[in-house]
Amino acid sequence: MTNEQEHRLEVILEDMNGKFDLLLEGHASLDQKIDRVHDSAKDDHRESMAMIKTVHDSLDEKIDSVRDELKGEMSELRGEMGELRGEVRAVGEKVGTHGERIVHLEKRVA
Repeated sequence: MTNEQEHRLEVILEDMNGKFDLLLEGHASLDQKIDRVHDSAKDDHRESMAMIKTVHDSLDEKIDSVRDELKGEMSELRGEMGELRGEVRAVGEKVGTHGERIVHLEKRVA
């Protein structure tokens, strides 16, 4: 190989070395950016999960409150239904005795 060819080869190798260095720098830069994005995504995920837990806990409390309120109202309704049944029975008994009295009075009038 001649001196001129060796010189050209050295220039080409130096150029390739420079390009490899640029490639490695770019790779390192991308690696750092990926790490930053990953860390940011993890932080965002933690915040989102904390928000979801807060909302979930709040909804659980509201659901429990509504459930307790409904149980109380249902209990009151059951009591009122029991009272109404008693009143309906009393009215039914009165109507039953009135019916017998009407039949008795119709027989006496006839």
